[in-house]
Amino acid sequence: MRQVVPTQTRTLLSVSVFVIAFVGVLLFLTGTVTVPGAQGASAVDTPRPARAARGATGPSTPSAPSAPLAPSGTDAYMNVPNSTDFDFGSAFSFEIWVNPGANPFVTYRAIACNTLYPSQGWLLATDRGGGLIFQTGDGGGFPRGYALTDSVSLTANNWNQVVVTESNNNMSLYLNGQLVATGSGNESATSKPLEIGHGACDGLIVPSGFSFDHAAIYHRVLGASEVLSHYNNPSAPPSPAPLSLWRLDESSTSQPAADVAGLNPGIYATNPNLGVSCNV
Repeated sequence: MRQVVPTQTRTLLSVSVFVIAFVGVLLFLTGTVTVPGAQGASAVDTPRPARAARGATGPSTPSAPSAPLAPSGTDAYMNVPNSTDFDFGSAFSFEIWVNPGANPFVTYRAIACNTLYPSQGWLLATDRGGGLIFQTGDGGGFPRGYALTDSVSLTANNWNQVVVTESNNNMSLYLNGQLVATGSGNESATSKPLEIGHGACDGLIVPSGFSFDHAAIYHRVLGASEVLSHYNNPSAPPSPAPLSLWRLDESSTSQPAADVAGLNPGIYATNPNLGVSCNV
C-alpha cells in the first residue's frame, strides 16, 4: 500500500534537511570539520632533507645497517689518546664511513671529535634535521670556524662516506664523493683525545642506531678527485697512505683498535658492538 506523508510532515522534513545542510557548510568553511585525507589548518608540512648526491659509479659497500663500531643506544665509542698528530698544523683531512640506520634526520649526533668545545680542536656531527657540520675552535672560543650543510643528509640504512678537510683557513665537507659545504676557520691544538661515536663529546648526543667504519686522518688535504676515488673504490688502500687508519674490524672490545700505521692505536669504551665485516 502506498504511504502518504502529510503536508505538515513534509514541510518539517524539508526544513530539517535545509538546516542540517546549512550547518554542515558553515562548519566546513570555519575549519571545524576536517575532510578525511586533508590536512588540518594547524598542520605543518616540514620538508624532508634531500638525499646526498652519489658518485658516478657508486660504492661497493654493503647496504645492511651494521658495522664494526655501533653505539646501539649507549654511549659506546672508540677513543684514541691525545696526540699532536691530530692537530691540524698546515693541512688536515679526516675520512670516515657512517651508517645512520633507519633515521638519519637527527640533530647533533656525534660522529668524531678531537675538541675542547668551543675553543680548541675540531668536531664532526650531524646538524639540524640530519645535515652535517664540521667545526673548529680557534683558541678564542667565539667566533669559531665551521662548514655545514642542512640541505643534504646521510642516506638511511646505507654506508655514507664523510670527508672533511682544512688548510690555510679553508674548510671543506664532502658527502658520498661530493663537495656539499665550505667554510672558513682554523684549529688550535687541544689536549683532548680523538673519539669516534662519543655522545658526550662536548655536549653532543649519543648517535643511537649509527655505525662507523674505516676512519682515517691525513696531514694533507684530500683533493676532490681523491675523495671521489675513495668513495667509488672504498676497499682500495689510500695512496699516499694516511697518517693513521683505524679499520675498526676487531672482534672483541678487549683488543686495541689497531692503527694500520701503528702510530695511534685506540681503545673501545663501554662495549660497542663489534665484529661485522663491511668490506671497506
